[in-house]
Amino acid sequence: MEKPNIPFLNKCTILQFIEEGFSDDEKWCVDHTYLLRIST
Repeated sequence: MEKPNIPFLNKCTILQFIEEGFSDDEKWCVDHTYLLRIST
């Protein structure tokens, strides 16, 4: 999966795509602290 082009993510050190879950939303773990969900 391609890294989202979001300005505040430029400073993150770890960005990991999460494939688990039942929704079709894109889920990303940011720096082992935040969950980023992207939906239509």
